[in-house]
Amino acid sequence: MAIVTGRLGTFFKRDLSGRAPFIRFIPSGVGFKSGYIFAEAHKDVYPIDDGTGDFSVDLEVTDQLENDCWFKVEIWYLPDPNLPPGQTPHYACVDFPELQLRVPSGGGDLVDLAAMGNNPLFFWANETGDIPAPARSGDWLWNTTTDDVFRLQRG
Repeated sequence: MAIVTGRLGTFFKRDLSGRAPFIRFIPSGVGFKSGYIFAEAHKDVYPIDDGTGDFSVDLEVTDQLENDCWFKVEIWYLPDPNLPPGQTPHYACVDFPELQLRVPSGGGDLVDLAAMGNNPLFFWANETGDIPAPARSGDWLWNTTTDDVFRLQRG
C-alpha cells in the first residue's frame, strides 16, 4: 500500500464547500503478482472541509503488478445542499474516463501520478495556454479566423 495525497481544487475547480464531496478510487480490474491477487473494491476518501480540500488515501501499489492495472477517479458531491424539507439529497458524479492513476511504491501526489491513458484523440485545450495538470508536452493550435491561440496536449 502507498499514500496518495492531493487537493481537490487542483484538479476540480468548482467550489464544493458545504456539498459533502468525496473522491472515489476504483480499480480498473483485478491485478496480480506472484502469490498475490489485488481485487480491492472502490475506496472513498473525504477531503478536509476547511476550504483546502486536502486529502490522503492509502491505495494498492499498481506498478509492481504483473498485469496493467490502475485506479479510475470520480468526484461525488451534493449538487444542492439546501434542499427544501422532505426532499432527499442525491449525489452528482464527475468522472474522468481517460484518467489512469498508477500508484508507485512510494506513493505521491495525485496530479503527478495521473496519466490520461492512451487515447490519441484526447487532448487538453485552453485559451490561456495554462494547461491544468497532468502536464504534457503539446502543440499550439492557432485559429486564424479569430486570431486565438490554443495549446493542445494529447493524451
